[in-house]
Amino acid sequence: QNRPGYGAPTYWIFQPDGTKKWTWLPITTMTTGLSVIFSAAIIILLCLARILREMRSVKKHLESKTIRMQRKLVRALLWQTIVPIIFSYIPISIVVFAPLFT
Repeated sequence: QNRPGYGAPTYWIFQPDGTKKWTWLPITTMTTGLSVIFSAAIIILLCLARILREMRSVKKHLESKTIRMQRKLVRALLWQTIVPIIFSYIPISIVVFAPLFT
């Protein structure tokens, strides 16, 4: 009767007396995964800011072809970051966090 579901992580199990017993392994795993994702996001943002700052400072010294190529590379980097966020990180976050709110 009190069997946990397997469609999502089980963060707590109801005890026979009606109280919740927290299961710490999924919570620890979720916290570790979130720290990795947020660390990666912070690193990406810092690198992007530094790249854009460098591109502004060397604009006077480079040819227009080189500047265009650098802009294309930055756009490619942005798309390579945005696509996994939309199609991977957000759906996984929904699967991980939905059991906490339902």
